[in-house]
Amino acid sequence: MSVILRTNHLTKRYGHRTVVDNLSMTIYEGDIYGFIGKNGAGKTTLIRMITGLAAPSDGNLLLFGSSNLLEGRKQIGTVIESPALYPGMTARENLITQCKLQGVTDESQADSILTLIGLSDTGKKKVKDFSLGMRQRLAIGLSLVGSPKLLVLDEPINGLDPEGIKEIRDLILKLNHDRNITVLISSHILGELSRLATRYGIIHRGRLIEEFTAVSYTHLRA
Repeated sequence: MSVILRTNHLTKRYGHRTVVDNLSMTIYEGDIYGFIGKNGAGKTTLIRMITGLAAPSDGNLLLFGSSNLLEGRKQIGTVIESPALYPGMTARENLITQCKLQGVTDESQADSILTLIGLSDTGKKKVKDFSLGMRQRLAIGLSLVGSPKLLVLDEPINGLDPEGIKEIRDLILKLNHDRNITVLISSHILGELSRLATRYGIIHRGRLIEEFTAVSYTHLRA
């Protein structure tokens, strides 16, 4: 089984405060890896290091078995914190803009993604008039431009109503099953992750305290 992501003793300090502490984790091809921890546990900081938005203080990481992170990150799609959408544009215009930013010349990719995320019927409706769930699906759609092999989602269901949560869950499962995209999804809601994750990592005060499979979690609940 191919290793998509491996962190080796990854540490991040801000001054005298250690936010991520000696963290080693492994994500395999095909995983939906549920990264669980309370708010402030270090989830977002780790994700920022994986995606290149923050530099580690110590340790290192490998992407797709390589230390060439610049090339590896070209194969990652990311949704971190507030999605960067153009509110005065339609969903399709947002996707076409993202294609241009990434040098994707085939605009049909925008249309196929629009269908995939369930927004093909939004027409001329501006993003500013979208529900939170629709905006979150569009954010995931933007991260799919360029056909990434790894999708990194930081708290994608925060603030969503039950219908919006189900839509995001169904979309993640579809991307994993139909497109073989490996997914790292962080959340503080274990109950929701249990509906889609195949493997889990639990972070507490910056430390990864346990990794286990969905089968192990089922046995724990029994």
